[in-house]
Amino acid sequence: MGNWASRENKVRAALVLKVPKAMMSAYRTLWPTKDVYEALRKKYCVDTDERRHSILQNIHITFLPAAANTDAQAAHLKDLLALVDEYAEVANEALKDDYVCSIFLSGLHGTFGTNIRVAAKVDNSTKDWALLQHTYNTLVQPRVADCRAREGSEQEDHQL
Repeated sequence: MGNWASRENKVRAALVLKVPKAMMSAYRTLWPTKDVYEALRKKYCVDTDERRHSILQNIHITFLPAAANTDAQAAHLKDLLALVDEYAEVANEALKDDYVCSIFLSGLHGTFGTNIRVAAKVDNSTKDWALLQHTYNTLVQPRVADCRAREGSEQEDHQL
C-alpha cells in the first residue's frame, strides 16, 4: 500500500508544479490525483472533436497564392504536412492519401497545380500522396535553390 501512496504523492507533486496555482486551487481537495487531472482536463482542455474540426478547417484553407514565390511554394507543403500530422496525433488516425492529395491539389494555383498533376500522373482514380510529395519537392526545390543563388549573386553585385 505504501508504494501506491508514494507514487500518488509523486504524481500529485508533479501536477502541482506544472499547473498554475490559480488553476489548481479549486481542485486541491480532490483525491486521487487522477480526479484532479480529469477535472482540470474537462475545464481547460480543448475538446478533441473541436480540435479535429479546427485542424480540418485549417487544412481546407491551406492554399498557395498565385503570386507565391519559391520560398512560399516550399513552405506550402511543409505547412500542410504539419497540419496532417497534427490531425493524426489528435484523432489517432491518419487522413486518407486520396483526401490529402485532393486538398493539396485544390490548394495549388492554375498552371502550377496542373504541372504537378501531370508530373505526378495524378488523376481521379489514383492519388498517391508519397508520389505527389516527391514530385512537388522535385519541381519546387531546384527553383528555391536557383532563386537563392540569384539572390546571393545580386547581393554580391550590390556590394561591389
